[in-house]
Amino acid sequence: MDKPVKKRFFKTSTGSLLYVLILLVILTILHCDFWNWGNPNIYFGWMPQEFLYRTIFLIVFIPLANYSIQKLSWPLPKAKAEIKDKVGE
Repeated sequence: MDKPVKKRFFKTSTGSLLYVLILLVILTILHCDFWNWGNPNIYFGWMPQEFLYRTIFLIVFIPLANYSIQKLSWPLPKAKAEIKDKVGE
């Protein structure tokens, strides 16, 4: 008995370039962090706010972006794409 194929938003045999481009624009804006420029706040007694932001950006945001690209936009293998097309007919 065949397992039913789940439909996924953005998931196709070619992936979703639009999702990746939108995510790239958002991450570029967040990377520029102009709101932290010249901020004199110090955290933990030694870490400037801009360095803390960059650290959190690299540890949290970038891995979440990579995971979401893998799950939502990475292309399906050709065999699964063909099965999905046959089930959708």
